[in-house]
Amino acid sequence: IYESGWEAMLDSYEAMKRAPTQPTHELLSLADYRERHAQYRTDPDLQSLAGAAPMIPIWDDHEVTNNDWMHGAERHAASQDGDFVARKNAAMRAYHEWMPTRHSAAPDAPLMRWRDFKFGDLAQLLVLESRLLARTQRPALEGEHMRELLVGTVAAAQEGGILPAPTEWGGSSLEGKFKELKTMAEKSRWQENSRLLGFEQLTWISDKVANASASGVRWNLLAQQLRQPLASPNFEEALHRAQMSSDEGVRSRSGIWDSAWANATTAPLGQASYLKDSLRPSIPSPDENQRHDISPQMRTWALVALAAGRYGINTDFEGWDGYLAERQRFVDALSHGGTSGAGKMVVYGGDSHNAWAGLVRGHAGNVVAHEFDGMSVTSRGEEYHAPWVPSDLRNAAWVAANKDLAWADTQHRGYMLVSLSHEAHKVSYLAVDTTLPGTTGKSMCLATFVSVEGQDAFRKETC
Repeated sequence: IYESGWEAMLDSYEAMKRAPTQPTHELLSLADYRERHAQYRTDPDLQSLAGAAPMIPIWDDHEVTNNDWMHGAERHAASQDGDFVARKNAAMRAYHEWMPTRHSAAPDAPLMRWRDFKFGDLAQLLVLESRLLARTQRPALEGEHMRELLVGTVAAAQEGGILPAPTEWGGSSLEGKFKELKTMAEKSRWQENSRLLGFEQLTWISDKVANASASGVRWNLLAQQLRQPLASPNFEEALHRAQMSSDEGVRSRSGIWDSAWANATTAPLGQASYLKDSLRPSIPSPDENQRHDISPQMRTWALVALAAGRYGINTDFEGWDGYLAERQRFVDALSHGGTSGAGKMVVYGGDSHNAWAGLVRGHAGNVVAHEFDGMSVTSRGEEYHAPWVPSDLRNAAWVAANKDLAWADTQHRGYMLVSLSHEAHKVSYLAVDTTLPGTTGKSMCLATFVSVEGQDAFRKETC
């Protein structure tokens, strides 16, 4: 669910579509959370899903409030919202009442621990908890703060009339500032005492993986809330690769990309414009073929994106990106006893609202697992945050910046469908229409990937 009040959701294209939200204010009490869960359950499509297949649910942050952790949340102020523990317990009790968790909905609403599900000798599914049991507060230098510092750096240069063209950043004082921000970000992201899963859960993961593999279970599957850690998208590298590609179709797109990127970053304001991608790609938008002016704010954000990509400055500290030491401990747990490896271990993730497929590597550079992170069904993603670049350029920029990221989709809503046998793991990314009211549009396959034992990389297949 989303916990926001109706006014906070009026200008966004979020998961709750039936206006107004019930209750109309932000959720704080047990009655509030119960009422919002009940409203979600009036959705016919959600009812159909619940009737069609069993569910294994696990919460993320919004089941309580945005970006929560063990003892608090980014969007919880005790002076205004009251005691966080009381709010968390109320949210968890309502969650257990409405979701098939097989846990008690008693007043103390016990937090659901990590769980395992066995499917004979075919697979073991481990469902992890990364929010409320062990997660420490985010580093003092958060991603949002880093983004603000980048924006401030670019804006100050713009206002002072000392912003060099991007081609002249090399060796400039501006480049020096960007490199300082990079150092600050990495120090914050690699803090050893930052925790997501905690020692007890990591030990449990390690033991479960080792025991399953030793007993002949074919697949170790791990479901958790977060997407794989990724460097900021590198638009310049994506353009360079496209221009040098042996694929004529890709090279032809590079001209369109180059024009869009130049409009966003260097063309004189008043002359710079962009052709808006449809925010719902399968549905024509009224202004889809109209050009829109690049605003001063868009120019600043485009230059920030350029700097973040060129200098490797991460601006997302909320998920694994802000807890890199813990991520390494997680990968080590998957590698316990040498039981992991190509084609044996699969990690599923979410949270980002977008779709990603990549490799998970250990200390020695060996492939430990394949990771597939799914998109949201309705909640908006990157397509809303960077409309000034074509969606395929945005996808290519993410792949260009991350050597182990094989594929990205940052413009569709949908879900993943997994098919599993002793011989292969197959996952398809399916996009859906989110038009309202009550559309029954068909799904569209975006990509399919197959993992088999002994192969470091999964292969992409025709849907």
